[in-house]
Amino acid sequence: MAAKRFFRVVRWVLVAQSSGIIFLAVLFWVYSGLESAKWCLLGGLVAILPNAYFSCKFGVRDDSRTARQVARAFYGGEVAKVLITGGLFALVLQLPGFSFMPLFSGYVFALSVFWFALLKRGSHL
Repeated sequence: MAAKRFFRVVRWVLVAQSSGIIFLAVLFWVYSGLESAKWCLLGGLVAILPNAYFSCKFGVRDDSRTARQVARAFYGGEVAKVLITGGLFALVLQLPGFSFMPLFSGYVFALSVFWFALLKRGSHL
């Protein structure tokens, strides 16, 4: 049985998202206070947690899987990722003191890491 491990680009995206959100939250903390930093972190978590689930479902190298199993894992992971994201947003939006700008800044920043991962893909992550 072949060893299962994350693809290099998957590891890079998860680490880049996590460290980028922490950096952005520190910026919000410095310029807007601790409450804004909290909302920024929550927005980042709404993006990162479903991506981590999807990565565990699809981003693992397993040479024993057939093409049909890979396709099912991809589509199942994407559906679950969308549902988890919606559920997390529903939970976060119920919290008192909701702050729109930091929350969605953290969320959009975490999503934008994928765009940069595609640009960096040619440089052999």
